[in-house]
Amino acid sequence: MEKTARAELIAALVTDKYSGFTDGDEPILEAASDERLERFRAASDAARSAVNEHARLETDNRNTAARLKVAEDKLKAGEAPMTEDEFILKAPTSIKGVLEAAKAAADAEHAALVSVLKECGKHSEEDLKKMKTPELQVLAQYAGVRVPDFSGKGVPAPRNAQDKTSYAPPDGYALALKAQQPQSKAVN
Repeated sequence: MEKTARAELIAALVTDKYSGFTDGDEPILEAASDERLERFRAASDAARSAVNEHARLETDNRNTAARLKVAEDKLKAGEAPMTEDEFILKAPTSIKGVLEAAKAAADAEHAALVSVLKECGKHSEEDLKKMKTPELQVLAQYAGVRVPDFSGKGVPAPRNAQDKTSYAPPDGYALALKAQQPQSKAVN
């Protein structure tokens, strides 16, 4: 090995933190043979690649742990029971319509119970509004008050027999049979 290449290799080994040599080790390295210096350089390169590989694996491990944490959090959130508001937000529009109609009916019943019971005078309107509908229903039963409920009631629809209007589909053979009946009687 040339002197300049050997000096550069010794300088590189002294300044390389992976070689294990520091300033002041130049006399030891100058006394070593060329093959020995090459083994030191190879060992230094191997140590550098091992440290880099270790750092890469640690980064991958941290990233995997972070992804696992996010997945666990999503799993916990998915397993947690939904509140009614969350369910309504995620529900399809057809179910939202039914839920809104049921809520409107429940609110109307609550308001009707409050208006009837406030006239009894035992509780104030604010106290009655704070109570839930089943509690108000019990109070109404004790007070002997009935809240009229017209849900499901309507005007009866007229039947076919009363109206003499037939909604049956037409019979395609009836006209042909009627047309042939008078002819067959005339032949006999």
